[in-house]
Amino acid sequence: MLAGTLIGIAGLVGLADGSGWIWPALAAAGLLVPVAYLTGVLGVTASAMRLLRLPVAARLPLALATMHVCWGIGFLTSPRRLIPGHGPARPRRLAAPASGPGEDTTIKETGQVLRPGAGSPPPRGRSGT
Repeated sequence: MLAGTLIGIAGLVGLADGSGWIWPALAAAGLLVPVAYLTGVLGVTASAMRLLRLPVAARLPLALATMHVCWGIGFLTSPRRLIPGHGPARPRRLAAPASGPGEDTTIKETGQVLRPGAGSPPPRGRSGT
């Protein structure tokens, strides 16, 4: 958004200065991105005005722009370890059974210990009554 605005302004300055035609015109086309975004935000605000009070609807464009900029910054600065397969390998550990001898427990792949009747589904073939 910022890059499109800056490139577009540089293109407009180049067109006004008379330094060529093609490259300044293409750079000025960079203004289409922020203009399209602003049109979309104002369109959403106009459609929401039927449901919102006027003071709330007046603040909606600023709220949407703030939300989108924050999401963009979070996307660009998020740590690589959040991407599957890019983080450090974590050792897989199985949990030790928390029950005494003779109790039926199942250790799942995730390391959780399930005991019958403690949140696990009923065994197949038996009715609940």
